[in-house]
Amino acid sequence: MGASNYTYTEATLSQALPHRISSHVCAFRYFGCVPRVLVPDNLKRGVHDPCSYEPDLNPTYAEMTEHYGCAVLPARPGRPRDKAKVETGVLIAQRWILAVLHQRTVYSLRGKVLPVVDLRRRFGLPVGTTGKETRIVVVEVNGATVGMIVDDGVSEVLQVSDEVVEPPNPIVMTD
Repeated sequence: MGASNYTYTEATLSQALPHRISSHVCAFRYFGCVPRVLVPDNLKRGVHDPCSYEPDLNPTYAEMTEHYGCAVLPARPGRPRDKAKVETGVLIAQRWILAVLHQRTVYSLRGKVLPVVDLRRRFGLPVGTTGKETRIVVVEVNGATVGMIVDDGVSEVLQVSDEVVEPPNPIVMTD
């Protein structure tokens, strides 16, 4: 798969072992196959000793690789050429994915990451200034929680049940 130049990117809460293993499994599902060899970064949670001949892996990480039948050749510390494809993928992610997200705001609300959408920007209107009167309305839609920056003039917010809201006309819907 390395020669394909395909990249799988997933945002996780941390680099903790459960998140790393989950990301590996999701990548395997996404590609529909498992590589013969994994070249992980030399993260202590997954690789205790990066020896090229007998790497000492975290037991949980080792079980995952054994389950999927792939070998592990950990990248050596300070040797970016060991994982050149990954470094290229990181560069692409920074340029294309993070550049798009740079226009977005993310907040922490009671420990949960909350994306915030500026409705003026979303609808192609001139972006206003934010100040003391700026409000973020937090809504839950289809199980996802999102914040929306609304105009300063908003003085009241109503709670409306799902049964009252009608679906939008297909002409105005966008992907």
